Amino acid sequence: AVAEAFAQLPWASRPLPAPGLLTTALWWLGLALLVLTRGRARWSALLATAALAFHLVGPPEAPLTLTFLSVGHGDATVVSSRGRHLLVDGGGVPQGRDVGRRVVLPFLRQRGIGALDLTVLTHAHPDHALGLLPVLAEVPTAELWLHEGTEAGELVDALLDVAGAARVVIQSA
Repeated sequence: AVAEAFAQLPWASRPLPAPGLLTTALWWLGLALLVLTRGRARWSALLATAALAFHLVGPPEAPLTLTFLSVGHGDATVVSSRGRHLLVDGGGVPQGRDVGRRVVLPFLRQRGIGALDLTVLTHAHPDHALGLLPVLAEVPTAELWLHEGTEAGELVDALLDVAGAARVVIQSA
């Protein structure tokens, strides 16, 4: 009951990206040194604490990263720069696996991306838009860009519904 009460506090949890290879190696090395060494050598076990601190603070962010995710016939592109994030398309396979939930969302979680500044749908075909539905249902976007010729329909209506309070901008060619 006490754990559940504390878990409900707004600051009780913080999403973190998955640790990298270096952080994981330092953590396990530090724990091994803590168990296997004695005396002054035990101070080397502080590597575990340093690895945890490094993970919480994180390495310096690259000025610009582009990541292309294989999501069916095309790609979903994630562009990140100085804490701002853009997603172009989400892929999708009609009656196939849910690439938004199985590929795009895990990538965003692993990178610690909890919100998007901009989401772009290049055109409203299922192989570009289906993956955006589960993504935008879980990760809010500030702005959603659609192509000027985008027609209303079941897929576009569902996308607009999950985009919620996002500002929708119609872009001309």
